Amino acid sequence: MNLSANSQFLVKKKIQAERLGQDAEGLAKSLIGVGTGALPSYWDQLGEIGLPVLLLAGEKDLKFTRLANEMLEKLPNRVYHEIAGAGHALQLEAPEETARIIQRFCKDYL
Repeated sequence: MNLSANSQFLVKKKIQAERLGQDAEGLAKSLIGVGTGALPSYWDQLGEIGLPVLLLAGEKDLKFTRLANEMLEKLPNRVYHEIAGAGHALQLEAPEETARIIQRFCKDYL
């Protein structure tokens, strides 16, 4: 079950407050060191992954729903769930549903 609109608003406010409280220099170093632009691409090797892969994306996270759909074409053993009404922070916006999906995946595939 997803959070109510009021709860979603409170979650977003909490995330915003945490982000605004972070150190700018530390964030910059983090992005430089482990941001997506700094990491090597393994896109061409996705088809070699034999283990089951769980892809989760929030319906409102257009970038990652697009990437997940592209990954579906490359991964041979995958499960995809798109969580309705959620954005990028699934664990905060839809914690119960996210946990249920992960638990089910672990039970079924691991």
